[in-house]
Amino acid sequence: MNKLLLLSALATTIIVASARFTMGTPPPYINRPTIPPQDRYRFRREANPNPQNRGSISATVNKPMSGPERRPTYNIDYQHNIWQNKNGQISAGGGAQRLPGHRWEPTIGVQGTWRFKREAHPEKHGSFSSSMNKPLSGPERRPTYNIDYQHNIWQSKNGQISAGGGAQRLPGRKWEPTVGVQGTWRFKREANPQHGSISIMQSKPLAGPERRPSYKLDYQHNIWQGKNGQISAGGGAQKLPGQRWEPQVGIQGTYRFPG
Repeated sequence: MNKLLLLSALATTIIVASARFTMGTPPPYINRPTIPPQDRYRFRREANPNPQNRGSISATVNKPMSGPERRPTYNIDYQHNIWQNKNGQISAGGGAQRLPGHRWEPTIGVQGTWRFKREAHPEKHGSFSSSMNKPLSGPERRPTYNIDYQHNIWQSKNGQISAGGGAQRLPGRKWEPTVGVQGTWRFKREANPQHGSISIMQSKPLAGPERRPSYKLDYQHNIWQGKNGQISAGGGAQKLPGQRWEPQVGIQGTYRFPG
């Protein structure tokens, strides 16, 4: 119980701090544990955690700037490492998200990642990940499954381009395969660790009623960073099939518990 109270207080602190940094403008980008319908075609990349950090908590706020729904979405997530070595890891966790017009919905899940051993060409390697997420409340409580493979095409110290494919199974549906490509560029770090990164992503479903591609552009800028956590703010835009580009702004914070 004391641990739950501590996690709740920490998540609240992150959200309050996030609101201050945005000067009252709620904000972009939803991470785990569930995939909202508008983000269902997006590949997700995870940062490689410090092996000394057994658990991490994160909070995000995302606010669309256009479209019929402009209310913010909130997400709180706790992840705990179960197993980890230099090439992969397995973690389990839980959290909650609040979509516009809905109550907070708790979720639990498990995920694993395996990075294939780099050979003579370290810039060309791949990683495989899978995840399962199950809502604990709301009208739909059946789990969602995801598998994803990413392969580096080009990489340097400041950026990379990767392509991959995967599949997702939503409740009541069959497995739906997807392919996509994404690129990331990190701006040169200076003496101050505050830096930014820009990413571009395109994903195309290979099955299902909607097979047109989706596009996403995102910029993130570090506001604060320490050895165990960080706070970043950013903005971007996404284009879903049959819709115009929709800009978004947001903020997110992460804290990793020392092992």
